[in-house]
Amino acid sequence: MLPALSEPKRSRAENLWQQAQALVGETAAQARAYEHFRADQDTRRLSEFSQRIQTAANRAALYDALAAGLPHFGVTSCFLTLYEDAEQPAAGARLVLALDRGARFDLPRDGLRFPTHTLLPEALAEWPESLLTLPLYFAARQLGCLLISADERGLALSETFRAEVSAALDSLFLREEIREAWQKAEESNLLKSRFLSTVSHELRTPLSLIVGTIEMMQRDASIETVFAGPAGEGFRRDLDSIRTGAQHLSHLIGDVLDLASSQAGELRLSCAPLPLGDVLSRVAVLGETMARERGLAWRVDLGGGIEGPLPLVWGDRTRLQQVALNLISNAVKFTAKGTITLWVEVGAREVMVAVSDTGMGIPLAEQGLIFDEFRQSDRAARRGFGGMGLGLAISKRLVELHGGRMGVLSTGAEGSGSTFYFTLPVLTEAAVAAERLPQGGDAVLLLTEREPARGTPTAALRDHLLARGFVVSVLPVGERSDWLAQIVAAPPGAIALDYEPAAEQAWDLMRVLKLDPATSDIPVLFFALGDDERGAVLAMDYLAKPLGGEALAGALARQGLSDSERAFDLLVVDDDETMRELHARMVRSALPAARVLTAADGRAALQVMEEICPHLVLLDLMMPELDGFGVLEAMRDDPQLRGVPVIVLTAQILGRREMERLQGGVSAVLAKGLFEQGEVLAQVEAVLARGKRLGSEAQRVARMAMAYIHERYAEPVSREQMARDLNVNERYLTRCFGQETGLTPIAYLNRYRIAQARALLDRSRLSVTEVALACGFSDSSYFGRVFQKEVGLSPTVYRRHTLSHPD
Repeated sequence: MLPALSEPKRSRAENLWQQAQALVGETAAQARAYEHFRADQDTRRLSEFSQRIQTAANRAALYDALAAGLPHFGVTSCFLTLYEDAEQPAAGARLVLALDRGARFDLPRDGLRFPTHTLLPEALAEWPESLLTLPLYFAARQLGCLLISADERGLALSETFRAEVSAALDSLFLREEIREAWQKAEESNLLKSRFLSTVSHELRTPLSLIVGTIEMMQRDASIETVFAGPAGEGFRRDLDSIRTGAQHLSHLIGDVLDLASSQAGELRLSCAPLPLGDVLSRVAVLGETMARERGLAWRVDLGGGIEGPLPLVWGDRTRLQQVALNLISNAVKFTAKGTITLWVEVGAREVMVAVSDTGMGIPLAEQGLIFDEFRQSDRAARRGFGGMGLGLAISKRLVELHGGRMGVLSTGAEGSGSTFYFTLPVLTEAAVAAERLPQGGDAVLLLTEREPARGTPTAALRDHLLARGFVVSVLPVGERSDWLAQIVAAPPGAIALDYEPAAEQAWDLMRVLKLDPATSDIPVLFFALGDDERGAVLAMDYLAKPLGGEALAGALARQGLSDSERAFDLLVVDDDETMRELHARMVRSALPAARVLTAADGRAALQVMEEICPHLVLLDLMMPELDGFGVLEAMRDDPQLRGVPVIVLTAQILGRREMERLQGGVSAVLAKGLFEQGEVLAQVEAVLARGKRLGSEAQRVARMAMAYIHERYAEPVSREQMARDLNVNERYLTRCFGQETGLTPIAYLNRYRIAQARALLDRSRLSVTEVALACGFSDSSYFGRVFQKEVGLSPTVYRRHTLSHPD
């Protein structure tokens, strides 16, 4: 029994007990607060950790996030293994992350492979004796394992680790699969584009040879001698048969390429408001010819005639005529006797174009199949009618792209005939009248990014042309998605295109204009005017194979090479020997006095141009070694060849990659302008003043003089010497050069010399005197005066300013 405590001692004991209770309570409260703090901290870190691994861009980033984050949760060792085949885990696994006591193992990039049953690779000499294995899976998808060694806190979070890492891996694998599928789709599209380019080139090149050779033979005056005599008429018929066969082959090739283009997503239309009567007028004439040749009657019922009140439609003229002619051609082909009728029915919202025949008819069971690719009516096949079964499939696709539909009406009975029709949406005249642009020989269309503000270079060009009497329209391509259709709907006399904003569609525009006979001779100017008040102008022609003699003659005339008695130098570049010789013959036929040079590939062409600067280059695009794009780039980098006009000639369909390369070469030219803004305006005016004839004798002389200056600027050059070497009169040289550039030859010479001098002052350590001598100035004082006039600074101050402001 404990002795009783005295009152003082009892009171003191009670105080101590109360203090102990308070201390224990405070300690417990601090412990609880600390636990709450740790829990909140773990929650925050877990959230950050989860976000970091869930948003990892790739596998390496995920592994780095795991290695950096897990140790914060008491994980001392971590091994991540992934199955090589999620469907068969036993097939093997790879160790992709190994972290032990703060040290991370250096593993191969794709991980360390090992048999699944060994849990970890035997190559790891030691690992912790106690590891918690966490299987990683998402839904039914087995991913791998996460093996960890951790303290009590880390073990408590193990299930969270498993779930978060599983979700992150599944998300990452899914993104990789999507990315891989996207890349395969892109590769597939690229392969389709290459297929179109290759097939177009390989098929149309021999076709060009056939058509071109026949045209040359039929135009050759000496052919009359060959055809003289009894056998002559048979030879003529043979030539006509060959030409007809070539045209048929051209249609088949076009069908195949249209089908491939449609499947590749590259079958594009150039739509505009079209009077349907105008569209069908040419079709009716050709249809009558085809029907009469087969001894068939021909009827046209267009609700008022070809020139009658047919409505406007929104469409591609060439494609719509292709569809109508295909229906007429089929009707003529499958009708032995009777009548072919072209008729139109106009409704409130759509118009129907139909072709009826009195032929064999289409069985009911086949009426839904004949619009499929490579399908033909069995009834037609039994009677020996040939064909690939592509015409109707492509026609149906073209009509659907126009927002219409195509079908057939037939009872199916033998000899009952059939009616094929297609519909198009109707446009009202009021809906398009406000959109039409001024057109005609004096109408100039400026294509810009947006409506030019006052004081901008494009506004200066517009005002300059207006003051010279041109009718100028500005079409902002950045604000109008249908700008290409507007041009086709109302073709101007000329187009000046601010290249940068419209670069992506510039060659679409060129292709559309050049393939339409009504717009093929419209000059298209690329111009660049920068804020530094310097710029450039470039005109390049474009022809598509098969090349006709008239198209080539027109292109030569547009480049100022129409004088058949002048001894021009022309270079023909093509890797196909027969095509090269055919084009050379075409050039000689158009320009008998011309000297025609040839080259089998791009490198050979550049070698020829090193010795002789031609007046024009006829350049094929698709060639081995160095293709046409490479030749263009090399020419634009050579000051002597930069001004040589080029006619691009190709049988291929230009895909996105080829377009980008061609655009890049043009951009490089325009980025290296030597002319001030006023001089660019004068050059544009001079080109436009010639209307659709871009070339002239004055242009040729000016180009020769410019090439002469580019080659000899470092030598003593006088106007007299230049005129003598170019074999022209001094005054005529000055007049031609001024007409083309707005400068005298000596002013341009000094301008070019100063441009070279600025480059030397920027990048070399030559003294000012040495720079002057290197650029053709024999007097450093005169050099200083000319430099001051052109640049606004003396050479010394310019160099000091450049060194202090290198940007």
